[in-house]
Amino acid sequence: MQSWLAECKGHEGCLDPHAEATLPTRVIEVRPKDQNEPRVVEPGGRRGRYATVSYCWGKAPFDTLNTSNYAQFMEGFDNRTLPLTFQQAIAVTRSLSIPYLWIDALCIIQDSEKDKNREILSMKDIYASSTLTIVAASAEEVSEGFLQDRPHVKQSFTIPFCVKPNVFGTFSFGSLDDASYDERSEPLAKRAWTLQEQLLAQRTVTFASHTMMWACKAGTKTFGDSFHYPFYDSMDTNTSLNLNQLLMDDQDALAVKYEALTCWSRLVSAYSLRRASLENDKLNAVAGIALHGSFAPALGPGYFAGLWTYKLALQLTWYVSYHHRSLPDGEKLDSYRPKTYRAPSWSWASIEGGMIQFDEVFAPIYNTAPICKVLDCSTTPKLAQNPFGEVVSGQLKVLGFVRTAWFYPQTSNFVLLPMSNAEGGDESIMSHEEGYNKYIEDFIAVNPNVDFKEDPEVLHGTWNNNTSGTSDETRLTEPMIVFCLAMASEGFTGKGISGLLLTRTNNASPYTRVGQFMRGRKRDFRNKELVAEELIIV
Repeated sequence: MQSWLAECKGHEGCLDPHAEATLPTRVIEVRPKDQNEPRVVEPGGRRGRYATVSYCWGKAPFDTLNTSNYAQFMEGFDNRTLPLTFQQAIAVTRSLSIPYLWIDALCIIQDSEKDKNREILSMKDIYASSTLTIVAASAEEVSEGFLQDRPHVKQSFTIPFCVKPNVFGTFSFGSLDDASYDERSEPLAKRAWTLQEQLLAQRTVTFASHTMMWACKAGTKTFGDSFHYPFYDSMDTNTSLNLNQLLMDDQDALAVKYEALTCWSRLVSAYSLRRASLENDKLNAVAGIALHGSFAPALGPGYFAGLWTYKLALQLTWYVSYHHRSLPDGEKLDSYRPKTYRAPSWSWASIEGGMIQFDEVFAPIYNTAPICKVLDCSTTPKLAQNPFGEVVSGQLKVLGFVRTAWFYPQTSNFVLLPMSNAEGGDESIMSHEEGYNKYIEDFIAVNPNVDFKEDPEVLHGTWNNNTSGTSDETRLTEPMIVFCLAMASEGFTGKGISGLLLTRTNNASPYTRVGQFMRGRKRDFRNKELVAEELIIV
């Protein structure tokens, strides 16, 4: 690690690892001059070098900094009483001659909401200004530590190798299966706050389950130069979490905004698979990333519970995926909206469990364009000084074309209801059985050559030529009446339609999002009888 730090000093684009920064409100002095025991200190604006730790708290309780033990921690504490991850983080920090260490559990007063709220606002700077972030990726509990021996490669081969004339050595190689590393499989990759901690860090040393890895702005190295590489699947680009590719250079983001938005959408997909101990931390735990130069300056000025001003109508067409390659075959993600309010229904932050996806249609090549007009969008933050964090309310006002339909969550189908019945101008409401039977009849009439016995799936909305809907919550299984709001054209030709599935309690109440639809037909929303409506969605 010392040699990696020394090399990093000469990297173009990397800050000097020996440069000092303003220390956080509290830090742990790992080797005080007047005593052997570490202690918590308040630097009061002093500058210095410090390390940070990214780790999993776990479920088992452990001692944290609070109002009752504050004085004791300031005097000093026995390192051996700490969870093993903290003990080892202190040891690593000492070995690198870094005088201070920041650990959230020991540097934030955990029973003080005022202190926690203030420190959450500083989280971006705490990790971005640290000399090094120690990443305990393989430990599920803080008591486990991260300095254990790593497993050997399952199968390797050593052969003679001529280094230069008359100089011989050996060359070892192993199976590619042993080299491939999917960081999403680590316990740390399942926690919400740790994504921000790793992304904002200037440099990290990751103690993974298979090896030790170094990362800085110049690239990645592994211990002993072992051959390991991050997992990548060309068919899974928007969920392959390569941390170095999720942040752009600030100037590049300003110049090519749609690429910055694509990075944000991938980040949201990766982040949505993570969990926070407190459900209301969903937006807090990503606020520091939102403030990063890759996003806020390029995609703002507005930030609405995880969505940006730039191409807002297209962002609103996010959808929930219940399947993920890391799950066993047949297993589904369970998505739901928490009982306690944390975001408006039109925000991806309102969903827990499922993986949020965007079709990444922000580049000009996709010919996507908003069909509806966003008249107003607003959110109310819980803390006025933290507009990128937790919100207590939100409202979206749009002008667009709406059709009523029966939606079948279990099959992804939805059937648009006729604009008017034969007797007058009132909307015709058929039963969902009648609607589904009509859907099948119409489909067979248009597709007479399709063998439904051989391929019954074509009747479902998952077929490429069908309009399909996706519910936001897995608990929604029964057919329901929905309002289909056309949001944007989609596809290379721009002939398809994507939009939102909405419900409302009564004619006077605002709308609530329950899902998304795609591959709609433009002609279904260009009927002469159809007039653009103004909707309020909460």
